[in-house]
Amino acid sequence: MWAIVVQRGFAIARTLYGREFSLPILQKAPSAVWLAAEAYRRMITLGVNASWDATRSAVQEIPDANLRQMEQIMTARALLGVPVRRNLTIHENGTAEITESDITYDQFSNTQF
Repeated sequence: MWAIVVQRGFAIARTLYGREFSLPILQKAPSAVWLAAEAYRRMITLGVNASWDATRSAVQEIPDANLRQMEQIMTARALLGVPVRRNLTIHENGTAEITESDITYDQFSNTQF
């Protein structure tokens, strides 16, 4: 069952990537800060323990080479138990900031699919 959840989650992340790729405003921002990148990271966090083969395959299929490389690093971090979540905050004045926080698997214990 978890393999199916992981595969569907990666499919959603890929669809989100396709939509974001087509937005001209996002072309100015690195793909590593797109919502799709966060979706990939979350699925990697779940996937490395639920279905390693599905996770490895899904990361290899990420169309953007830079994003794929970033998510390969996130895969290694998740395997070591130290996945990172990145948050992008864009303020009304146009400034932006990226913050990082560690994700613990306890945060997923109450998640319902």
